[in-house]
Amino acid sequence: MFTFNTEVKFFFSVLFAVCIVSAETVELNAVSGTGSGPIAFEAEGATHGDDCSAPGGTASWYMGKVPNKRLYVPIDDAFLTENDTIYSVQVRVLAKADDDMSGTYDGIRIALRLGNKESRNRAINELYTEYAYYTAVWANNPATGQTWTWEEVCDIEAGVFTAKKRQLTFSTYYVDHIQIVVTYGNGNSPPEASSVLINGTIRVGETLSGSYVYSDREDDPEGISMFKWYRAESANPNDTLIAVINGATSQDYTLTNAERDEYISFEVTPVATRGVLVGLPVGSAFVGPIINNPPVLAGIGSQSTAEGALLTFPTSATDPDFDPVTISGAPLPSGATFDGTTFNWTPDYDAAAFSTYLVTFTASDGDLTDEEIVEITVTNTNRAPILAAIGAQNTAEGTLLTFTASATDPDNDAVTITAAVLPSGATFDGTTFSWTPDFDAAASSPYLVTFTASDGDLTDEEIVEITVTDVALYTVTFTVGSYGSITGTLVQTVPHGGNCTEVTAVPNTGYHFTGWTGDNTGTDNPLTVTNVTSDMTINANFEINQYTVTFAAGSHGSITGDLSQNIDHGGSCTPVTADPETGYTFTGWSGGFTGTTNPLIVPNVTSDMTITANFDIASDITNEVNISASGNVFLVSPNVVTVGNTVSFLFRGKGVTHANLVIYDALGNTLYKNSYGSEINSNKLKVFDSWNLKNMNGSTTASGTYLAFLITKNNDGSVQKIKAMIGIKEF
Repeated sequence: MFTFNTEVKFFFSVLFAVCIVSAETVELNAVSGTGSGPIAFEAEGATHGDDCSAPGGTASWYMGKVPNKRLYVPIDDAFLTENDTIYSVQVRVLAKADDDMSGTYDGIRIALRLGNKESRNRAINELYTEYAYYTAVWANNPATGQTWTWEEVCDIEAGVFTAKKRQLTFSTYYVDHIQIVVTYGNGNSPPEASSVLINGTIRVGETLSGSYVYSDREDDPEGISMFKWYRAESANPNDTLIAVINGATSQDYTLTNAERDEYISFEVTPVATRGVLVGLPVGSAFVGPIINNPPVLAGIGSQSTAEGALLTFPTSATDPDFDPVTISGAPLPSGATFDGTTFNWTPDYDAAAFSTYLVTFTASDGDLTDEEIVEITVTNTNRAPILAAIGAQNTAEGTLLTFTASATDPDNDAVTITAAVLPSGATFDGTTFSWTPDFDAAASSPYLVTFTASDGDLTDEEIVEITVTDVALYTVTFTVGSYGSITGTLVQTVPHGGNCTEVTAVPNTGYHFTGWTGDNTGTDNPLTVTNVTSDMTINANFEINQYTVTFAAGSHGSITGDLSQNIDHGGSCTPVTADPETGYTFTGWSGGFTGTTNPLIVPNVTSDMTITANFDIASDITNEVNISASGNVFLVSPNVVTVGNTVSFLFRGKGVTHANLVIYDALGNTLYKNSYGSEINSNKLKVFDSWNLKNMNGSTTASGTYLAFLITKNNDGSVQKIKAMIGIKEF
């Protein structure tokens, strides 16, 4: 083995295992460490050019970053003679990276030399490569292309091996293994192997079988051929580290964990029974990568449990490759646990509603998995309903006792509540108990009633004790005077401290209830007498209704007579008369009475009333004589106009030099004014102006009677005033 420390010590020993079969093949192996052959020694301290010829001597070695150090693997001249024919030379070099070494030299420089010790000083051809693995097989001298000669073996002109440069992970490599095979003979060809293949499943734990085709030019029969197996990091031997699998020397090989994710090759060295016995080794292509065997999850099977019951079961798994295996479970039901070995779950009492549950248990070796979907069935566990506590009850004779009963069910099952043995007259509708004990009930008190809640399977119950106390009785009598009646029970038996049932005083039509007299006074109606502690007589009293009739006058008029009158039900009012102002007329009564009777006597009064007299401008206003002393005529058209319309002013006359039109309200306020010249002179009546009923301030003139004056100034200097009346009414 190689070890490195801060002193950069390198231990290397070379073992030459020389295998000669009928002096036809020489195979030499230089192996790191102490080796296992008959020759094993450390080469530390050897210098350039030291002899390494078997069976003794020392070996030169390559150490560190000194490029002029060489590892010589010479062939002693005792094994070959100049009469022998060399058939092929095979060289294999395997180097390993070491992460304890550092430096800038990033390649392997290995000098290989074939020949006897006398020729060791000849020029050395170095094989350069920046790959960790190098191999070359020369059937002919690569320098000449011709069959080898003895002299050429002493000075192999192998040339330079070149390949694509690879970025090395480590800067320094050490030589782990060198193998040189020289095949020679006296004219007989060595056996050959071809079509080297690997058969079988490339999986850890599977057994592979190497196959090949044996042939020999002289038909020498096959003897016991030799086999080797190699592992590598990739399928390209020039781009990876290759290792011989120790102990794998048979035609079959069972893959182990050491080969996982790597590639494998089978090599056969054909051996004949006569002639040249040993041929060149031939390897198969590297195949892989070698895949992992999945773990095996032990069967679990379907599981079942009941709500509230613990379900537990173990899980286990094995791995054909003996990899560590972890087991997981998902999705776990709510409340369940799984520690990688044991599943535990106590389903709650709602779990059956969601049955079944599917839990996937997965065994994994970190790469491959095996799984089982386990179906867990949860059956319903029925739980008894819970009757809410009722407790003992108390009442008195004649007093209603009522209370409710309720229950819940943990499983949300439908629950019914029943009651047995009910007292006489008591009722229970599944929720509410009602009972008004009669006045003999106290004699049999207490009463035991069993209330039972059931979900159809399980029950819960409570026996309720009902105590009834004795009560004294009184008589309450209701009487009625004239003009009314009483609804309700007029003679009532009431327990001490109890209440009467409701009675109502009902007056006759036109009368009203004035109150109760006797053993109860007041005006409550309906009446419920409470807390009766003695016999009682109570009277109902009534009086006739009286109503107020009020008379009111609207605008532009008044009323004569009694304007506010108090009338008994069905009676009549005294007469009232509506009087319109000048220029207005009475249009009728409104409110509590409608009509045009004037004077008015309202008959059969049955309610309070407010009656209003209404007036409107007279519709017969005329201006037939609107003529001045000189014969000039002034007219308004129309004489009565509705608010929102217009009136026109007409004039006929002569000799007028100037005129003013003025309109006044009843208070003498000027509403409209305009001036005119002689253009109003005309021999016939014509319109000289119109008014849109707007006041001088622009507002609309209210309804009423207004005066229009046309003031003229004549040719002779005289002034005349002609008056006309205008009536304005609402819509």
